Amino acid sequence: MTPERRAPAAFFRHAAIRSLVSVAAVITALVMVMTPARAAEVDVVVGLHGATFLPWEATHETGNGFGVTAGINLSDFRLLAGLGAILPASVADGRFAVLWCEAQWHPFRAMFAAWGLPLSPYGLVGLGVGMPDDYADGSEPAPAGSIRWVSGDPQFLGIAGLGIAVGEFDGFFVGADVRLYNVSYAGFVVTAGHAF
Repeated sequence: MTPERRAPAAFFRHAAIRSLVSVAAVITALVMVMTPARAAEVDVVVGLHGATFLPWEATHETGNGFGVTAGINLSDFRLLAGLGAILPASVADGRFAVLWCEAQWHPFRAMFAAWGLPLSPYGLVGLGVGMPDDYADGSEPAPAGSIRWVSGDPQFLGIAGLGIAVGEFDGFFVGADVRLYNVSYAGFVVTAGHAF
């Protein structure tokens, strides 16, 4: 494939990342506007994630993934940006990278803390982009029978979910949540993280 034919895909890839950064900035601005200044407490958060992905219409293709996130706690909100890899059908053929931003809302953490329970149920929304897999440029054919969830173009992801975290909101925590991705996939995510 010549460089001239690759250029549009490369441009679209960079445009997708710029769009994702813009959406993350808008979400951050909205959360900051919604958070009273007197209640704001900001911590830096990092996390490690493992996930299972279940395509509704092809359950035999259930895949796994992993990722890292970094972000901030702002009052009852947690804003994260992440980078990960997804393995369709749990094999390396067709693997692809994913970038995403998410906003979590932990509305009951103060109530549980008052009861002496280190629990924090949360809801989350996010946006992401799945990048083309290793075979998208056509330089080598995909192995016969390999499962590919993305091909030559970045694919946008809408994310929504519910979960629960155990531990300190401003310290070490573990969490688990159930997510929907573009309505066509379910995801089960486990997290270990720390806020500083």
